[in-house]
Amino acid sequence: MQRITLTQPTDDPSARTFEGLHTQPKVLIVLRWLCHLRWLAVLGQALAIALGYLILQLPLPMTTLGIWVGVALGSNLLLTVYLLGTSSPPRVLVPLVLLLDVILLTGMLGCTGGAANPFCVFYLIHVAMAVVVARSGWSWAVLVTTLIGYALMFFVDDHIFAPSDLPFWVLRAGSWSALALTAVVLTYFVGQLRSTLRNRERQISSMADRVNRADRLAALTALAAGAAHELGSPLGTIMLAASEMQHQIQQGKTPADLPHLREDLDLIAQQAQRCRRILDSMNADTVRHADEDPTQFAASQMLDDLKAELMASHQAQLQVHDRMGQTPITTRKHTLIQALSILLHNALDASADTQTPVTLTIQQADKNCQCVIQDQGSGISNQQFQHLGEPFRTTKSPQQGMGLGLFLARLMTEQLHGRLTIHSAPGKGTIAVLQFENQPR
Repeated sequence: MQRITLTQPTDDPSARTFEGLHTQPKVLIVLRWLCHLRWLAVLGQALAIALGYLILQLPLPMTTLGIWVGVALGSNLLLTVYLLGTSSPPRVLVPLVLLLDVILLTGMLGCTGGAANPFCVFYLIHVAMAVVVARSGWSWAVLVTTLIGYALMFFVDDHIFAPSDLPFWVLRAGSWSALALTAVVLTYFVGQLRSTLRNRERQISSMADRVNRADRLAALTALAAGAAHELGSPLGTIMLAASEMQHQIQQGKTPADLPHLREDLDLIAQQAQRCRRILDSMNADTVRHADEDPTQFAASQMLDDLKAELMASHQAQLQVHDRMGQTPITTRKHTLIQALSILLHNALDASADTQTPVTLTIQQADKNCQCVIQDQGSGISNQQFQHLGEPFRTTKSPQQGMGLGLFLARLMTEQLHGRLTIHSAPGKGTIAVLQFENQPR
């Protein structure tokens, strides 16, 4: 028996269609910007230490400061390597990095004058970054850690600046430089980060608009194809009956001479009424259902609605096995009924000659719901199986179908984010399995 899977679950088709910022998690973008900021901080620390030790001749503890700078350098190197190898870092990593930076800054300030060091204003950078990129709880954690660190600076003995012979203007210039650097860093990096995140949101919005337009186009296409599919059979019957009547009339015969012509007229009238019902059913409400939201319903309720779309003879031929029990179904109900109706009609048509039963089984498989339709018809030949699910490919005569039924069922299954699989072999019937995720609320 051959097997073909016509659809696969489409959890996030847009992620494979578009590439850009929207495919990157927000935490990854934030961490990359933090890496850039930390590289700049390490460079600035090294330059400040060199300036104070070599030019201003300050008595700096170079070994201890070297250890603190080395820790900052090593931690940022590890973070950079980690981000190169992952696409979804944990959110907690952002506040942890900020907390580490607060501790590193506290250690460096403790070695260089404590509260007397004008670069204590750098604490504000970490607080501002936490407010922008971290959640509320973590922002407060960074703030509290900063306040504790700054409070500890008042207990540090100022043996760096107090005994120095630095001119007064140097200390003022240092305070101004520290404030200016803080303002520049906050303005540039926070501004760039917010700009990047805004671009990401715009790409997500644009992507959603594209997907929405594509979904609506697919819905309209499915509606048009559905109309052609449903109208094909009655219109074919009307054309056949009208052609027969035209042939008889051309031979000079009248309805009085040929009573069966009245039967043809009745048949045309019946089929015309059927076309009218089909067109009435394909109104604006059908488009709304094509874009419907998932709802929760009982399997028995869905089966009753499905049977209502079948003729009495087909209802007698159908055998239903409801194995869902009390488990509800959560999906797009109208779309599911339409897809199952097409598959059932195909199975019933394949069993028309033998009048063998057609079974419909609904069952739960882990988090998935399976709808299995099995007939005992002639099956599908190897040649036809290769083109199964393609539009305008049919095993029926032109009067019975246009080859759009299975194609429409495939489109509807994709709307359910499900999978449609066909098993068949010549002379052994066909099994259609429609499976979709079912997570009752």
